[in-house]
Amino acid sequence: MANLVTNINRAIADFDSIKTAIEKKGVTVGNAPTSEYGNKIAEIQTGGQEIYFNSGGQCYIKDLTFPANVTSIGNRVYSKCNIVSLTIHNGITSIGYNAFNVCSNLISVYIANSVTSVGAQAFGFCKNIESIILEKDIDCTGLNFSWSTKLSADTMVAMLEALKDNTGTTAKTLTLGSINLAKLTAEQIQIATNKNWNVA
Repeated sequence: MANLVTNINRAIADFDSIKTAIEKKGVTVGNAPTSEYGNKIAEIQTGGQEIYFNSGGQCYIKDLTFPANVTSIGNRVYSKCNIVSLTIHNGITSIGYNAFNVCSNLISVYIANSVTSVGAQAFGFCKNIESIILEKDIDCTGLNFSWSTKLSADTMVAMLEALKDNTGTTAKTLTLGSINLAKLTAEQIQIATNKNWNVA
């Protein structure tokens, strides 16, 4: 009996510690049952936006935007989710690795020019993206859309035109992949080269 009481007290202390940690991140737990703690942790990762998850742990929100207070998107946060439209607003500076990896329903993406770094495979295996809009003067490392082979030449030219002119500074790389590059002319690729960008 003593062991049972000890174990129950440990479990209560553990849940209290988790509750305290969640609330320190600015998410109110209140009297929510412990079965809701997973959702509360998800709120931390999404900056307080209400995101719904299915039984497999995948979020199924379709049009994803972020609250104004969100400044970064964590690693693997939305991997394998059913997002269709994604808006990364001005104020977000980084996107973690695998953040949107294998979001096979993702069709359109908007990335503000406040984003300065994108982690490896952040958009890995997102094969159905048709529209990527980069805000004018974007200056970002890690932009890789090589899996998004449905991009049109016009869409990619608009991306190249949006890149910040890095003449006189360190060159950055925009990775489009061989399938996408084959859709562009040498003159179109030169748009990026003239701004000291590599297109791979």
